Amino acid sequence: AHVREGVCIGLAELINATTKDLLTMYLDDLIPAIQQAIIDDVESVRSSASLVVALLYNAVGPRATSDIVTWLLAQLMESDVEEHGHLFLNGLEQLVAKQPGAVLPLVLKQLSKKPEDGWTVTQVRGLSVLSVVPDGHTFHRHLSDTLPIIFAAAAEGDEELQ
Repeated sequence: AHVREGVCIGLAELINATTKDLLTMYLDDLIPAIQQAIIDDVESVRSSASLVVALLYNAVGPRATSDIVTWLLAQLMESDVEEHGHLFLNGLEQLVAKQPGAVLPLVLKQLSKKPEDGWTVTQVRGLSVLSVVPDGHTFHRHLSDTLPIIFAAAAEGDEELQ
């Protein structure tokens, strides 16, 4: 875990010392490593990875955050996510806490779409991750987007969703 966290710290230092053009050129190479770190089973690694994502956002714009959040959300929507779903949710929670303005719209856009086969537990849990937003005002502005979904999922009668 210390090595993986050290890699994230090293990436953070690299991002701080590198030009936007160079980071943009290597962004496709950086993103897979960050994706793996953001779903690490050790919280300090996830926290360091979310800092790297925030630094990349500041350095090159929204693409890094968008790519990673979109990937996390796609993993949450997979049918076999139950075994490792908590790791994706933990990673998403870290990103929401560090970058609510960039991450909230992406999460709401993706998770508020009702799948053809009904709401999934992981999807509802993904929406519950939004409660970690450090700015309560930001979260409250989105309650009207999330509460109907949670109520609808609970009304479907699936005991696991309730």
